[in-house]
Amino acid sequence: MLFLVPAAVAVLYLLSTILQLTNQLLAEINNGTLPLDPTMLLERVHASGADNFATNLASAVVLICWVSAVVDVLWLSRPAKS
Repeated sequence: MLFLVPAAVAVLYLLSTILQLTNQLLAEINNGTLPLDPTMLLERVHASGADNFATNLASAVVLICWVSAVVDVLWLSRPAKS
């Protein structure tokens, strides 16, 4: 439970960032201002600024919470010493 809240907040932030960028890209594709070229799409994603400190921090929080939760489960499930 300790790792659930920070990981959930980070995942929600990442999802909202991804969905906003996806909606922008789809709107540009539908308007015809952005071609369906994978190279152009990749350049547009990199130019969007989605890879900033906040998204990197949220990704790190998710990773740290996941690893910590696995370590916690392994620690708590170890056999008790008699």
